[in-house]
Amino acid sequence: MQRENIEWAQFRWNNTHDVTLPRVLLIGDSIVVGYNEFVAKALEGKVNVAFYSTSKCVGDPAIIKELTCALDNYDFRLVHFNNGLHGFTNTEEEYGKFLAKYTDKLEKLAPDSQLVWAMSTPITEVGNPATMDVDKNDRVLERNRLAAEIMSQRGIPVNDLYSLIADRQSEFSSGDGYHYNEAGRKYLGEHVAEVISEILELND
Repeated sequence: MQRENIEWAQFRWNNTHDVTLPRVLLIGDSIVVGYNEFVAKALEGKVNVAFYSTSKCVGDPAIIKELTCALDNYDFRLVHFNNGLHGFTNTEEEYGKFLAKYTDKLEKLAPDSQLVWAMSTPITEVGNPATMDVDKNDRVLERNRLAAEIMSQRGIPVNDLYSLIADRQSEFSSGDGYHYNEAGRKYLGEHVAEVISEILELND
């Protein structure tokens, strides 16, 4: 397990004193950092949205400590989770093995939560969002394929963020190959909020 030169994690729990609304936890990387506020805004008054983001890839022992911290003090009705754009020193075979173990641990830490897996988003060429980065994005596709198999085996629904945004990279990309402009972050966040609303039947 080789870590990146800089590792980071962020946690945010909104409306911590409110016990009247159910809670939702978003797990991911910097993509979640970008869209979580739009999820919270779209679901305001229906659920309280928290997020935990990390640069660590599944397989890093510290990621389980972070996951435990994120889930320790609150019960979440739903956990929308992702991991896959970091840790490219791991092979895809290793990624699949570690993701399966990570998912098993998440199920144990949050036994009463509805889990939803989010596909990793595309990686494009820097400064050329119309073109996928062939090497890196092919690895994202393989990781998404492996993740879909793992989630299918566990009966966990999949939110395909990759397909959602792949054809709109030129419109929504920030230009750095990974991240999104405000319109893209809003687009992702509102879609995630819609998926959560449907699963939790918040609009009934």
